[in-house]
Amino acid sequence: MPAYFLFLLWVAIGVFGRLIIHVPDATPLTSLCLLAPIVFSKRFSFLIILITLFLSDFILHFLFHYAVFGSWTLFTYSGWLMVAVIGFLFSKKSTILNAILYSAFSAVIFWVWTDFGTWITTALYAHTAQGLLNCYIAALPFLRNSMLGAMAWSVVLVYLLFRHNIIHRHIPTFWNNIVYFLKFIRRAN
Repeated sequence: MPAYFLFLLWVAIGVFGRLIIHVPDATPLTSLCLLAPIVFSKRFSFLIILITLFLSDFILHFLFHYAVFGSWTLFTYSGWLMVAVIGFLFSKKSTILNAILYSAFSAVIFWVWTDFGTWITTALYAHTAQGLLNCYIAALPFLRNSMLGAMAWSVVLVYLLFRHNIIHRHIPTFWNNIVYFLKFIRRAN
């Protein structure tokens, strides 16, 4: 598969994942951000993430009058870039358990950072310690959905990368254990 096609496919999955009707915060974006540094070069992975966010935000604006840029945008975009950094930092750990844990950990980091951004940039909650706590408590259902979505999408995306023989060329041992696990499950069925 040509690199430009993989790039376009990656962006399309991210954009459509944010646009289609879904469980709130269970989009493929966390998994795409986590996997992008493993599949693409460092610079290219950050570019893919930013293009995906810009495109999906503009489409959301034109279709649903979603506010494209607000004071929270810095927290949202930097939160996704933090997930990509986690992909860089942990890509050499090579266990299936770590792959699932990285997805969940990425979702938690994104949730903590963006909800802090919601608290600090909006008037929804008092700017006190209790207000911050209330913000986090109100967002707990989103954390659950984000963690489950990130773990599920990571498994799906790794499986698709394996099926299209991309995983063998681009992804190091970190994700190869997932491939072995998927092969084991396929043989067991």
